[in-house]
Amino acid sequence: MKARQPQGVLRYDGVLAAWPARVRRFLILEIERGPVAENFRRIDPRYDRQVSVELTVEGKDYICRSRNMSLGGMHVECRSTLPIGSAVSLRFQIPTQPELVEVGGDVRWVVATPGTDQVGIGIRFHGLRARDVWALNRFFQTAA
Repeated sequence: MKARQPQGVLRYDGVLAAWPARVRRFLILEIERGPVAENFRRIDPRYDRQVSVELTVEGKDYICRSRNMSLGGMHVECRSTLPIGSAVSLRFQIPTQPELVEVGGDVRWVVATPGTDQVGIGIRFHGLRARDVWALNRFFQTAA
């Protein structure tokens, strides 16, 4: 017998999207424990670092703020939500290198922040350059 998934849960792999129409604009993800979550276990540690981030999706620019980051991705807070799986381009400045970090990524999760107009968005990086990896590691070693 197949276990029934609770309504309101959206798995990262996109298999289950049982959101009633009235709550779709306030997407709140519940991360399931089990096999799906195992596939998305983080490898790199997260660091609380706040920088301004220019995020581009389908030619549209958003200005967001990072909440935390790692070599694998970043948690940003924006005023707009993005669909899970969206391809994004990010540009941000860190104090350990003069050039902007420019990297592609994809939206892995979205969480509405209750009581605010902010939306938390998890983005996985694709193809960080070696100089950016070096600079980010130095940035992570600095005090928050």
